[in-house]
Amino acid sequence: MSDQALVIDDDEVTETPEAPEEETQPEASQEETPEEAPEPPKVEFTEEQQAIFNDQIGKKVAKQREAERVAEEERQKREELEARLAKLEDRGRPEIPPIPDPFDDDFEAKVKARDEALLKSALYDAEQQRVAQQKQYQAQQAQQAKLQEMQDKVTTYSGRADKLGIKPEELQAAGNQVAQMGVGEEIAGHILDDEQGPAITMYLAKNPMEVEQIRSMGPLRAAIYIETNIKGKAVAARPKVSTAPAPTESPKGSGMPEGEKLPGVTYE
Repeated sequence: MSDQALVIDDDEVTETPEAPEEETQPEASQEETPEEAPEPPKVEFTEEQQAIFNDQIGKKVAKQREAERVAEEERQKREELEARLAKLEDRGRPEIPPIPDPFDDDFEAKVKARDEALLKSALYDAEQQRVAQQKQYQAQQAQQAKLQEMQDKVTTYSGRADKLGIKPEELQAAGNQVAQMGVGEEIAGHILDDEQGPAITMYLAKNPMEVEQIRSMGPLRAAIYIETNIKGKAVAARPKVSTAPAPTESPKGSGMPEGEKLPGVTYE
């Protein structure tokens, strides 16, 4: 027969073409080679940025080592006190026997034993109190040291602002604004320690987009960005401070006795 098939209908006979056979598609390979993830771009610094980076790394490492040394000393002292407390708790407060009966045959021995127990109990309580006071003192000293360090930084920071011609109330308002923008503690510390810190704070308060840029970076990269991109602009934007000395009063008279003249000078 031909490629057409007969279809019988109640009224007439028609011919319809047969559906062509579907072509067999080649099966997709079950194992596909996964695409390799692109390598992250390498960060390259200029010589100036690298020098700043190395300087920041050095300062950060030095501060970290000093902080670790202080923390280690505090840890050792704390462990010593805790060991003393643990030893006291293991030993426990001595049990004090009841007052002996005067008619007991060993009355004097019992009185002596009770007196020794009372003394040991008093020493126990005194030692516990002394250790607890030492722990409290250490905690207060550590807290006081942190507060003093921060106070010294703030004092230095305020002194720099005064030299740069920045008013305290303006610096306070700018500092609050920058803090509300979410600058991290490490970056804030970097600005606080910088010689131009007050000027940088004032500049950042007026340029919130720069703050957003800093927030998107890590602490070290942010410090480099501040040194290379912001510091110069902040210095240029700070108030101009006159460094000229105050005018001195012109002396009146020659200060020489009347009738005396300098040699070689003609007076008219």
